[in-house]
Amino acid sequence: MNLFHFDVETLERWLTWELSGSVLFFLSFFRILALLLLAPLILLFLPVLIGTLWIERRYGWLLFLALFVVVPAVAIYFIIDSGQWFFALQFVPIGLFLFYCFLLKLTIPMWERTAEPDAVQNLRI
Repeated sequence: MNLFHFDVETLERWLTWELSGSVLFFLSFFRILALLLLAPLILLFLPVLIGTLWIERRYGWLLFLALFVVVPAVAIYFIIDSGQWFFALQFVPIGLFLFYCFLLKLTIPMWERTAEPDAVQNLRI
């Protein structure tokens, strides 16, 4: 059984799962629970996202992910690792990642299908 498939259809399927505004509003009152729920889901989704972008040769999107999500996360968790703003700033990388996924969801339908099927078959986990 393959857990992750690195193709555009799987990525689109993952990106169509969205939280409603009322759920996000409810989770805003339970910040620790929201952090404990969203962080593992993001970590589970990252191999699908990175693998699909790599196979589709969307290196600009990978660079945008690194600059828009990873660099602020590293800065927040390792540079600003204490103080009264740290708890609030923990959610900035999650918000940036959700916005990144939203932008990606809007652009995927405009992509041409360029990946070779044998490349996708070789990278299944």
